Amino acid sequence: TVVPSIFLSEDIDRITLRQRIIYITLSQPVVAFGIFFFLRENFSFVEIFVSSLLGGLVGNLAAFSLINYIELAFRLTTNFRLSEIADRNHPGLRYLEEKALGTFNHSLVVGTLGDRAANLIGANSQLVRAMAYFHDLGKTENPSMFVENQFGSSNPHDNLSSNESVEIIRSHVTDGVKLAKKFKIPEAVYRGIIEHHGDSVMRYFYEKEKLTNPEVTKDDFRHLGEKPSSKETVILMFADALEAACRARFQYEDADEEKISNLVNEIFEEKINDGQLLNAPITFQDLEKIKQSFQASLEGLYHQRVLYPEFTKDEEEKILKIVFNGYFYKNEKLKVTQAVKIFSENFKISKNFHFTVHSLNESESKKLNQKTFNKNKPTDVLSFPLYNDIEAINQLDQSMHEDMGDMFICRNVIKKNAEIYDKDFVEELQYIVIHGLLHLIGYSHEKNDKLKTYESKLMKKIWNES
Repeated sequence: TVVPSIFLSEDIDRITLRQRIIYITLSQPVVAFGIFFFLRENFSFVEIFVSSLLGGLVGNLAAFSLINYIELAFRLTTNFRLSEIADRNHPGLRYLEEKALGTFNHSLVVGTLGDRAANLIGANSQLVRAMAYFHDLGKTENPSMFVENQFGSSNPHDNLSSNESVEIIRSHVTDGVKLAKKFKIPEAVYRGIIEHHGDSVMRYFYEKEKLTNPEVTKDDFRHLGEKPSSKETVILMFADALEAACRARFQYEDADEEKISNLVNEIFEEKINDGQLLNAPITFQDLEKIKQSFQASLEGLYHQRVLYPEFTKDEEEKILKIVFNGYFYKNEKLKVTQAVKIFSENFKISKNFHFTVHSLNESESKKLNQKTFNKNKPTDVLSFPLYNDIEAINQLDQSMHEDMGDMFICRNVIKKNAEIYDKDFVEELQYIVIHGLLHLIGYSHEKNDKLKTYESKLMKKIWNES
């Protein structure tokens, strides 16, 4: 009755195991009746059927409940365990999101790219996704040294030598393994941390050093990891490199099928020529399928978007000025400006007035919310007005250049709200900006005034213009 536990392996999933439990449970009465037939025990057919069926069911369910212990005893990383590890509420992932939001978002995209490619070549897609989510865990030790976390700030590597930068970049692998062990992540998953760069060259810093030191060798600028030793870590290596390369290249230019294809081929050729696949059990046919998968996924990720029309200079001169502080995409700035235009027209705010909107990560938002309102959590928007209400603002000299205050928004909280309410991120961003602006002119939750009324009114105008 504990036969299903014997079938437990790293490749098994919950559905397969459940099917085996049902099949074996149903086979128990047949086996029991055969034994009864040959031994001729003094039992009725009904007694044998019911007792064997119930015994098989209870025994198999008991075996099902022993899965965790079997995993520990034989050091198996089953798909059950991988599902738990890749859960967004896993402490390790929450830690990564809190400490290095840019890296966290990068890891999610890498997981999506890798999952699809793994399915095409028969690799373990759940293992690839779990590896992807944790492959850059070590960046949490020094997040600002990695470009995806440098929101609106200068690059600290500009003030370091190439050798100093290389040591910092290298450390994210060793730091990652230490953290993986701390969070009890199995070795099968943290192999992704060790192998996702292999021992490839940090080309940017190598080329930078060559400008002043022509004698430098590539070996001085290699990662300290190990070459990929499985199909899963090969997929992870390519997905990681491609996501970063696409993000860098297509930040300032539009992507198309040809550009994506050229970049995919470039990354693959570089890794293959550098010998990164020498230890990997993978075929050229597999690599071709992985390429095709990445091509399709990246085309979906970088599809052509409809750009919203720019505001003319005359239109911009008629609205409240916005000072952006932090990381904002061009399209986000346009949508924020649209919301501010509607707000300015409704309340007749002088074109000479301005406010500053700051983009914070969750940690910064949490600290500011704690300091200001004694609330130990991040929030979508915090506004700090310089005037009590709209009447006080209207009494000012409209020809003077006046600062209305500061608004602090948290992109990640806004993103979560958008998911909860099934909205686009930019639509939720507009709503939050309107909400924050109303706070800047004196409308608040505590006064129970027209805050919600104005929110609805202004958002309807924005939707009508969109």
